[in-house]
Amino acid sequence: MYDGEVDRLQDTVEEGKIYSFTQIDIKGAPTQYKLVDSDIECVFTKETEIEEQDEDNSIPMFSFKLRTFDKVHAFEGNKRLLIDVMAMVREVGPVYYKQSGDKKIPKRDILLVDKTILEQLRNKEIASCNIGGANMVAVNLTVATRITVQELKEFSTFNSNMCGFYEVVITISKIYYDEHNRLWYTGCGWCRTGLLEAPNTQYWCRKCDKYYSEVHLRYVFKMEIVDHTGSHDVTIFDEMGEKLLGCKANSLSELFKKIQILSNNSSLPFIIMHNGSNMTNKIVVFN
Repeated sequence: MYDGEVDRLQDTVEEGKIYSFTQIDIKGAPTQYKLVDSDIECVFTKETEIEEQDEDNSIPMFSFKLRTFDKVHAFEGNKRLLIDVMAMVREVGPVYYKQSGDKKIPKRDILLVDKTILEQLRNKEIASCNIGGANMVAVNLTVATRITVQELKEFSTFNSNMCGFYEVVITISKIYYDEHNRLWYTGCGWCRTGLLEAPNTQYWCRKCDKYYSEVHLRYVFKMEIVDHTGSHDVTIFDEMGEKLLGCKANSLSELFKKIQILSNNSSLPFIIMHNGSNMTNKIVVFN
């Protein structure tokens, strides 16, 4: 529909009523421009006429083709395609402004979850819940193949572009921490990208184009693992780092500041897990 037809017909139709259309062009919908899930499109012309009709319950109503969040990755890259989702608003972020030319455009980030995401969250909550002294059996539905450190090392060398899930029983022999190997980085609380220092003691995320006054530290460090077949260096990220060290990166950073231990000391403190108990009140010092 072009401007002339819009001006001529816009006062003819009303939402919720039924109309018949004559003298319209029917053609295939261009995939790069269509905004609905249809293979054809109707184009109004100068000869198009619209007449209101009596309500007919046999006419099918407009329906939604809902997609779940675990399937939306298939539509990445098609910025013109609109999809239907049914979700729950979990978090509403603060209003921030994004510069566009001479204008500042107000924006707000909203975190949505649907049933597929809720199932994952529910499984995590069930796995960590305590029902008070009852006999519990933890069931992991993800089948992992147990391998040795040497096999893991060979897999990492020859299959660097492939992803796999494996189970390996190891001993942590070393956590690398010095002026060249830090335990954490300053990450964006939304997208996890590393933040850059900005004026006025602020930090800037180049991906989200946001400024932060408070920093969120996220674990990323290397450690050496060993078993009877050999040793291998692995990288640990935030979630697993919290499990291994027993606290969040921000908390450990504050602890380091309180006890005033510098990064060039020969002995470095860590909060560790021992026999399944979190020793958050004890500092274990090792080289």
